[in-house]
Amino acid sequence: MKKKYNFYMQFLSFTLVVNAKINNVLYDIIIKKIKKKSHKIIKYYFKTNSEYCLQIGCGNNVLSNWLNSDIDPMNDEILFLDASEKFPFDNDVFQFVFSEHLIEHLHFEGVINLLKESYRTLKIGGVLRIATPDLDFLHKIYQSPHEIYNQNYVKWALNSFLKNISNSLFSNTEINHIYVINNFHKDWGHQIIFTYETLEFLLKVIGFRNVSRKEIGKSKYNKLTGVERHSKSIPNQFNEMETMVIEALK
Repeated sequence: MKKKYNFYMQFLSFTLVVNAKINNVLYDIIIKKIKKKSHKIIKYYFKTNSEYCLQIGCGNNVLSNWLNSDIDPMNDEILFLDASEKFPFDNDVFQFVFSEHLIEHLHFEGVINLLKESYRTLKIGGVLRIATPDLDFLHKIYQSPHEIYNQNYVKWALNSFLKNISNSLFSNTEINHIYVINNFHKDWGHQIIFTYETLEFLLKVIGFRNVSRKEIGKSKYNKLTGVERHSKSIPNQFNEMETMVIEALK
């Protein structure tokens, strides 16, 4: 029995080593293909545009005349970009950088990388625009759960994302908002839900100036007007509750 056990353990170790080597080879091949493809996308974008604009984490919101990027590109025209890694661009390239409902999915180190790399790759006078959930809206739900607009949000969120509770004996109008608040913090891969003051502080530490809050879809810059699309994923009235938009100048 002991000999059989030793044989199985040796075979398992051998298999793991072989698999690891195969995986490394496959990984290197995939990375080379991604880099080659990314180089072509970047080269073509800079060749065919005069004003350079970068969208980080575009999903299916592909903006015309923007360099749209995502960690999981949905088509061959979208650039692969990991927001937590160094961006494949020179300094002072873009006039605008935009990201919608992405930064909350990054760990703190990734958040800082996104902000620093955006700052590095923006031209002097360039603008960063970020749309992300606002922690204040969750606080308002907790503090005033009986306000009609908060009740409507909780009912919608419970029925949309917590059906195992909404259709059970554990659903109760006096406590359902607690379920919704807790779920918002951890669902959809959320890592950090920011307040305006927190993001403003981080942006200023990195070097941004003129940090200000904007209305969804509105900006004094034409390129940044109407770029948000999160209201196509959830009802507009609830997107208005959830989302804050910040612009900052380099």
